[in-house]
Amino acid sequence: MIKISKLINNDEKQTITNSILRELPEWFGIEEAIVEYVNGVKNTDYYVAYDSNTAIGFISIKSNNSYT
Repeated sequence: MIKISKLINNDEKQTITNSILRELPEWFGIEEAIVEYVNGVKNTDYYVAYDSNTAIGFISIKSNNSYT
């Protein structure tokens, strides 16, 4: 069963983001871009999809102002 959880810890966010992006080299094959994406998830609303205990996806939502 797939479980969705919100993460608060920035280190965990970065670890999961790095792991998943590196599993998709056809889409995320530029090292500088991966580093930028991994650094960009800090201080965002971040949700992870888990299958058992394995992270299989995530969404990172950046709020630009009080209206978004």
